[in-house]
Amino acid sequence: MKFGILTPIWKRPALTRLFLDYYTSMLLLHGFGYNQEQSFEHLCVVSPGDKENADLPKLYPSVHFVSAPNMPLSDKHNIGMQALREYDLDAVLLIPSDDFFTASYFYEMAKALDEGHDAARVEALYFYDPPTDRLLYGSHLGTGAGFMFSRDLLNRIEWQAWRPGGTSGMDNNMFSKIVRPTRNCKSFPGMGDFVGVDIKGPESLNHFDIAWNSKGSWTQQPAGTALSFFTNHFPALATYRQAIQ
Repeated sequence: MKFGILTPIWKRPALTRLFLDYYTSMLLLHGFGYNQEQSFEHLCVVSPGDKENADLPKLYPSVHFVSAPNMPLSDKHNIGMQALREYDLDAVLLIPSDDFFTASYFYEMAKALDEGHDAARVEALYFYDPPTDRLLYGSHLGTGAGFMFSRDLLNRIEWQAWRPGGTSGMDNNMFSKIVRPTRNCKSFPGMGDFVGVDIKGPESLNHFDIAWNSKGSWTQQPAGTALSFFTNHFPALATYRQAIQ
């Protein structure tokens, strides 16, 4: 099986470089696959060509960079998905540039595909706010981060996972487009099998404070726990946690 990773980017150059360092190193280190037939080798980054990230193609020659206007956002996402279509992939993983998953995430996605699921979704994530060093846990989420699209599902929607013209709400846009074509989606409701964290910041489309002050699916983590969280799960990010805004 061959997997691709779709990552749209926008500004936040320090975080984007950390993201690319993290995943390119992980893919190289693990070779990825819970058996010898799995490979996660095509990382496609969709960039609007902003000057902050203009040098990325030279710095990361193994990454496939695609240029697309930042707006409409849904069109930008679809352009990246179409670029991955040429690689004859078995599945595509959506990993936004502010989301980090532990290595076991990739193995779980491979298992889900091998079990016959045509999609898989992550329903729990940690959220981190660098300026305040706050950490938040969210469960039962309707997030697109970490979503797996099988080739069968992508063929049914002609590799267009977002409704054209959308300028916000990409998660809702995506789920409204694929809910009917998806026949067998596996859900990961908690962080038992792997851990994921979303790094919030000034350029994020969703506001951390709103979630922090909400109840229900959101759980505030005790003050001062961010360092131990990153040290345990994302040691490569631990020393950068105050610099990834």
